[in-house]
Amino acid sequence: MSLILVVEDEPRLLASIVRTLQETGYSTHEAESLAIATEKMSNEVDMVILDLMLPDGNGIDWMKRLRSKKDATPILVLTARDAVQDRVTGLDAGADDYLVKPFAWDELLARIRVILRRGPHEESTQLSFGPILVDLITRQAQRDGVMLNLQNRQLEILVYLMKHGNQVVTREMIARDVW
Repeated sequence: MSLILVVEDEPRLLASIVRTLQETGYSTHEAESLAIATEKMSNEVDMVILDLMLPDGNGIDWMKRLRSKKDATPILVLTARDAVQDRVTGLDAGADDYLVKPFAWDELLARIRVILRRGPHEESTQLSFGPILVDLITRQAQRDGVMLNLQNRQLEILVYLMKHGNQVVTREMIARDVW
């Protein structure tokens, strides 16, 4: 069952989208702001449905930050911005698809199926954060080109911290997700 994060600040539309997705067999997370969306992205979501005009920022900037972190999670932009230049900007910023409100439910569901049919997003085999580089295939880590000698659990914690970038990570989160 695919997990879809729905980022929409209009409560009735958010509830309708979530209800329709759940009735269609998808699992959902919901976010009314970009801050909540960023928090929810720490879970492995299969795709994001993203409104662009949110109370705490612009969805375009959020997508660019996500893509700059090498996050390839598919994003379907769902917005009232209907100008051709808005669509081009959204797609160039990292959206996999762009649908204008108001929309037809059948079309939204078809676009979701197409995106999910492409398969899971490919993750890079390497992670980098500052001077640290981790090869996920060989399970080796280096700092400034110098190999680090890490135990398996230490490497798993390092990878977890790197995947969460500049986010605050609590002991409880590490215990839950790594142990």
